[in-house]
Amino acid sequence: MPRSTLHMSSGSALLVGAIVSSDLRTAGLWMADRWREWLATCVPVAAFGLALALISGMMLFSVRGGAYIAYPAFQLKTLILAAGLVNVFAFRPPSYIDAQGTKPMKQTRRTVLQSLLAAPPAMIFTGSSAHVWAQLSALPLTPACETGSVSTPQQTQGPFYRPNAPQRNDLTADAGSRRRFSLRGFVFDTGCRPVPEAMVEIWHADERGEYDNDGYRWRAYQLTDDAGRWGFDTILTQHYSFRTAHYHIRVQPRGGEVLTTQLYFPDHPRNHGDRLFDPRLVMALDDDRSTGRFDFVVPSL
Repeated sequence: MPRSTLHMSSGSALLVGAIVSSDLRTAGLWMADRWREWLATCVPVAAFGLALALISGMMLFSVRGGAYIAYPAFQLKTLILAAGLVNVFAFRPPSYIDAQGTKPMKQTRRTVLQSLLAAPPAMIFTGSSAHVWAQLSALPLTPACETGSVSTPQQTQGPFYRPNAPQRNDLTADAGSRRRFSLRGFVFDTGCRPVPEAMVEIWHADERGEYDNDGYRWRAYQLTDDAGRWGFDTILTQHYSFRTAHYHIRVQPRGGEVLTTQLYFPDHPRNHGDRLFDPRLVMALDDDRSTGRFDFVVPSL
């Protein structure tokens, strides 16, 4: 049998490896999204990337004369390592700029809020929502752009997102006897400027930790007003499985990229057991714990 040779160079092999990985990721986009929370909790991302790298490496072997080609060991290790890095970085969560060492802002979020809170609420915030805005100044500021040019951390979207949610800020029509909870805040850019007409979308589990996957209960979106304010009146969500209690949020400025993240309670007993929990995404609660406050920071356009 003639000695087999490899049909592709190392460079083209790496290119094909990246393409194969990309195709696999695209073909399994829905499944990858459903598994992402589970992977982040139970399996190190590096191990997942290595498994895909091994699959990609095996697919790069070619056949000539009915025989599989033996790839030199040191080249195979290099190929697997490179493919592993591609997969790890393709599936790793986004990285964020550390606030330490950044230049201080000339205009802080506190000074911006002092002027914005004096402005009248937008027409979408009516009825029981109006008095909440008067209480915003009493809530402590959540970490954001006053400490530096840092965007709000991204988090996984999770498997329960549904597009085409209705536009509304009051989700309590079906609340019944459930405990009510309000979420309020602002959307700023990294220059501490309010972002008007940004789409803010929310979805969350009910008091039993269950999502409505058939309809749009506990799902909604709204647009920020001229002062960058957003707010929802809904119910108190609860934990489920390995997840602590949280609200899913998507923020998209007009013409900007989508920020997908989650908001948490400061002292929920399940926080310590949830590996997705991020203390930077903790809401500030009022005295009776019926309102949570968080200000989102998105990249400047």
